[in-house]
Amino acid sequence: MEPNQAMRQDIIQKEKEMEDLYSELQRERLKIEKERDIIMSKKRAFSDMLQEEYEMAAAILRRQEWDTSVEWQALNQYIESYDIMADEASNDQLKKLDLKDEELVENFLRQRRRLEWDIEENYRRLRESK
Repeated sequence: MEPNQAMRQDIIQKEKEMEDLYSELQRERLKIEKERDIIMSKKRAFSDMLQEEYEMAAAILRRQEWDTSVEWQALNQYIESYDIMADEASNDQLKKLDLKDEELVENFLRQRRRLEWDIEENYRRLRESK
């Protein structure tokens, strides 16, 4: 194969690599989005469960004939503390996903720049060989 043909083949191969790289980025980002959706779904489910627990306990407290202010205070603190813990846990997981996404994009950009440079270098050599 002549040198110009080899450079053209290399350009075609690098362009294909770039397309594959972009497809892989999209697949990985879609996975991250699905993970994010799962985390948010679990957070909503936990909040709904806490709300149900609160409503059940509140119904019991409303039926009592004695002063239940201490129990109400404890119930509110219990629900609030679990809600805060759930928020913190989901926020931590979301931050980890954000970092994973950032690293993915940075890696993609680094590889894309390398491929673009290689393609441009091959085009330059093709122009010089004419």
